Amino acid sequence: MRVRGPLPDDRALHERLLTYLSDWSLLETALFPHGASLWSKDVTAASLTHSMHFHAPVRADEWLCHAMRSPAASGARGFCLGEIWSESGVLVASSSQEGLIRSAAIAAADAEAAPSDGRHWLWKEGASREP
Repeated sequence: MRVRGPLPDDRALHERLLTYLSDWSLLETALFPHGASLWSKDVTAASLTHSMHFHAPVRADEWLCHAMRSPAASGARGFCLGEIWSESGVLVASSSQEGLIRSAAIAAADAEAAPSDGRHWLWKEGASREP
């Protein structure tokens, strides 16, 4: 991955852009075993956390490899990890993300049935929906 075109020599700019790029597909890794995609109309997702750790200087306008995996996915949540490598083989950053991933039909039904007092976010799968 990389941005199109050359960028100025500004470390903070490159780190911000790399953070944006890493958020683009990391969470989707949790869906691969299920044959689903975040781009499908059947799936709804929301990022809960996204973290970056920079280990070496990086340029977002040079080719980078974002090796991603999902060590855990259950209960409508997915956790994903990534390593970002430079073309010369240097680990320049690590990424992690946890997200809520649900069937769009289930999410729509839950939104319709949600209590009007705003407490719907307290619900857990299988829990009573009574206030």
